Amino acid sequence: MDRVSWNGRFLNICSLQSIPYSPGARYALQMFIYFCIYVTHRFFEFYTGLNSAFFCSDHHGGNFMNANLEEPEETPGTERWRSISDLRKLGPSAVEYLIINLWDSDKNVRVAAVDALGEIGDNRAYEHLVRMLRDPDHDVRFASVVALGNMGDERAIGPLCEACQDENGYVRTIALEMVDKLKARQSA
Repeated sequence: MDRVSWNGRFLNICSLQSIPYSPGARYALQMFIYFCIYVTHRFFEFYTGLNSAFFCSDHHGGNFMNANLEEPEETPGTERWRSISDLRKLGPSAVEYLIINLWDSDKNVRVAAVDALGEIGDNRAYEHLVRMLRDPDHDVRFASVVALGNMGDERAIGPLCEACQDENGYVRTIALEMVDKLKARQSA
């Protein structure tokens, strides 16, 4: 079987769909693929839960079609936040997918997404990280403060000063450190 590179596949898709080849089109296609992976993952989680609830009940005369898709409670969440954390290796091309995961119900996924966005340092994430300073979970707010401080964007001084008034002492402490760090960088 022929091995076709990603670029070759992309050019084939563009020629079949009459899409002009450009880096912007490539980026849009990559974001679409990330989105499809995300939706597929969510559907699989839903289906796994539905499968175990429906087919494992006595309503169908016992274990009618038990696919044993259930794993221990921590495993799917652990895999998800590890996968999100690994996206940092892709750099700026993963920013949109990481931003989508900022609104996940699992706090560990949100923390991993915030951390990865802070490490990548792309300006597209700035507004989203500022919004995460109002997350109900203090670990997410802490990670957001660290990410904004590490990005080095001077616009973050205002929101970080507000975070110095956070209800959580750890968030207040790291926010103060990050404000000092950004002000020192600004004066240098």
